[in-house]
Amino acid sequence: MTLTFSSLFKHTKQIGAISPNGEFIAIAIDERLTIRRFQNLKIIKIFETPYTKSPYINHISWSPNSKLVLTANFSESKVHIWTIVDDSKSYIAAFADQAQGILAVRFSPMCDSILSWSEYKLRLTIWSLSDGSQKYIQYPKHIGKGISFHPNGKFAAVLIRSDYKDQVALYSTVSWSFIKMFPLETIDAQEIMWSSDGNCICAWDISGNYLVQIFNSLGILKKSFSLPISELGIQSVSWSPVGSFLALGSYDQEVRVLNNITWKPISTFSLKPNITAPRVEILTEVSDSYNAGDKIGYEQVKLASISKCKFIHSTSPATIKKSLVTDLSKPISRAGVYFLEFNANDSLLACLNANTPNCVWIWSMSEMRIVVVIQCSSAIQKCSWNPSNPMALVFVSGNNQVYYYEHDQGISVCPSGAETLEFTQFEWNQDGNSILLFDKNLYTLASIDN
Repeated sequence: MTLTFSSLFKHTKQIGAISPNGEFIAIAIDERLTIRRFQNLKIIKIFETPYTKSPYINHISWSPNSKLVLTANFSESKVHIWTIVDDSKSYIAAFADQAQGILAVRFSPMCDSILSWSEYKLRLTIWSLSDGSQKYIQYPKHIGKGISFHPNGKFAAVLIRSDYKDQVALYSTVSWSFIKMFPLETIDAQEIMWSSDGNCICAWDISGNYLVQIFNSLGILKKSFSLPISELGIQSVSWSPVGSFLALGSYDQEVRVLNNITWKPISTFSLKPNITAPRVEILTEVSDSYNAGDKIGYEQVKLASISKCKFIHSTSPATIKKSLVTDLSKPISRAGVYFLEFNANDSLLACLNANTPNCVWIWSMSEMRIVVVIQCSSAIQKCSWNPSNPMALVFVSGNNQVYYYEHDQGISVCPSGAETLEFTQFEWNQDGNSILLFDKNLYTLASIDN
């Protein structure tokens, strides 16, 4: 498997996004919003935004129907909406809140309104695109998060902090009318998430209290799952695509997978460096000077992949070596399992653990065990499953290479032509055939050649 890289283009602060239909790319370049056609990267629109404070564009997002693009400048508390379906060269709508400010913004799933969060968590404002009217949700718990939408987009669950208690409020996104509110048993709820099938809502607590609560779509409690107070709390959560499983990653480097029948763990596994479980494949990145047959600390291994770097293959038992030096002068920004993602058919779960930041851990749902650990020479910046090929996983680690892992087939290392690039972010096109890759100052499109 190889990747074909496009020409390089400029961007500002990695602010850009692929449209939901996969046909367009919106990119911020200083004060300009540039729209390109995804297939050939031809520019179809350039909008001059009216912002005067740098950085001019802080945020870009597409409407779910791919017809509108939102830009925001949070220092000016201004939001503008642009259309790509006609010849308009100016914005079609604008909102500002100089009194309470705007710190985060997004489209509603119905495409007919904009949601914005004010300073100090005072209110969540719903701005109508049809008549400019406003509706308010008071005291949202968080800014830019703490809200989750039903898969059909018709309902929203909002995390509220009222009377010193965490609550969840349900709203209709068609009219933004209030439906009901139900309390949580959390000390300091961190987030809520609607299940992929729309049948359940989960909410989890602060790092010092391991608690997740699962409610049905009417707000009736189905299960509270907790651990003793001595256990560290939940760091990351992921629903499986069909809603059958709920994976919980914690600060203690453990992952627990709950089923949707009893809401109890069907499996618990550790992502700690000492791998004692049998039959775990370990792929380790080594420098070009490494020779096949050398030892890397636990057994003789064979060459798995050749590029400007090499991957060697071995099996457990093994001890993962943290290849990064910790700067003790800086605060620890992450700990524990901070990323979980199921593949498209629920068969595999990818995990990232901040305590081993250069490793990708892959769990098999059918075998109920860790099957692969991929150890890179630098920290993993982002990883994500191919949306159309459930066996393919891509990740980047801050260099000019894209790592493409195919389950049961191995790993391919695809370097771009420019050695100075440092890929730290990327986004899949929904067809799974191409990837938008971001360097600090440049971006490129990588197409998959099978």
